[in-house]
Amino acid sequence: MTPLLAHEIGPFPDLEPGVVIPLLITAVLYARGSAKNRGQAVLRHTHSPNASEHSWRRKPGYLAPVFRARHQAAFWGGLAVLALALLPPLHPLGEELFSAHMAQHEILMLVAAPLLALSRPSAQLLRGLPLKPRRVIARWFTRPAVHKTWKALTNPFSAWWIHAVALWAWHAPALFQATLHSELIHAAQHLSFFLSALLFWWALFYGGGRQGHGPAVFYVFTTAIHTSILGALLTFAPVVIYPAYAATAPKWGLTALQDQQLGGLIMWVPAGVVYMAAGLALFATWINLARASVLALCIALFLSGCQERNPAAQRGQAAITRYGCGSCHTIGGINSAHGLVGPPLTGIRDRMYVAGMLPNTPAGLTNWIRNPKQVNPRTAMPSLGVTDRDASDIAAYLYSIP
Repeated sequence: MTPLLAHEIGPFPDLEPGVVIPLLITAVLYARGSAKNRGQAVLRHTHSPNASEHSWRRKPGYLAPVFRARHQAAFWGGLAVLALALLPPLHPLGEELFSAHMAQHEILMLVAAPLLALSRPSAQLLRGLPLKPRRVIARWFTRPAVHKTWKALTNPFSAWWIHAVALWAWHAPALFQATLHSELIHAAQHLSFFLSALLFWWALFYGGGRQGHGPAVFYVFTTAIHTSILGALLTFAPVVIYPAYAATAPKWGLTALQDQQLGGLIMWVPAGVVYMAAGLALFATWINLARASVLALCIALFLSGCQERNPAAQRGQAAITRYGCGSCHTIGGINSAHGLVGPPLTGIRDRMYVAGMLPNTPAGLTNWIRNPKQVNPRTAMPSLGVTDRDASDIAAYLYSIP
């Protein structure tokens, strides 16, 4: 049999601009956003016992919690795996072997997609853009219709059935064979596999909040079941389902049926192992969070018997949901607040400045919530018409969370 990488592919394969250019643009934007984040210095407040005045010390290279090193490692790993799946030698090989084509799909859906979902790259990519388009995109994401659509799509059940439909529909013989005769259809297949998988993993990791880990385990295991069924059907089919490979598979020492069986096994066994591992990891996380929730509930019940809850903070929690602050920010204590456009607001009471400009006082935070454009005309944060009382209540809630 001819060596795998030398057979009709050549040492200098042609690279498709439609794949290479988007990958390069994504890499440049993320690198640029990461560099901007690293370049920001944070003022740390210190007090010298021998001085009557407070002093300030810069801490270069500070990374916000949402941009931790593991997120960056996941992003670059996911992008590298994405390139591996879409570029030579695997891509042209997938046009000659069904098993190679299946390997492409599994790499896209089970390695690249979860890594990129774990990296949460949206804020970094947004920071990599010039100011004007960044502000346009930020305003667009704050629209109620966009927020509602995103919330609906990232519901774990929605993401589960969208991914399942994409997977089964594209394996219909007519559609699958069409990908071998049209680059446009081929690109649509890969794009739908990747985007539906990205949506699926994102919904499992973040769509349901802490309460969503239990259902996420169910969705992972049911996905493992229906993909295993599809893989088994391909493995044990007595006839060739995709005859387009009948002319090319023998070049690699395989009959079309053997190639089909190998592709079915790739979907059935290795993919099933990945789903099972992900399901067990989510189950372990669910158990740990359940323990932490029970402990937090006991503490909360104890504290509630000792002191009354702050009514302003309670009103502020409701106001945050009403104004849709969670579409741009991650906010502790609010399940729907997982936005990545703006900085996380959890722990804001420990910061020295609001928006990098105003002293972190109730008055300063309230002013920023009400009139962000007056404080900083170049900010991407929109003016939402927050009333004085709502702004004060929102500030009270933000100061109440650790």
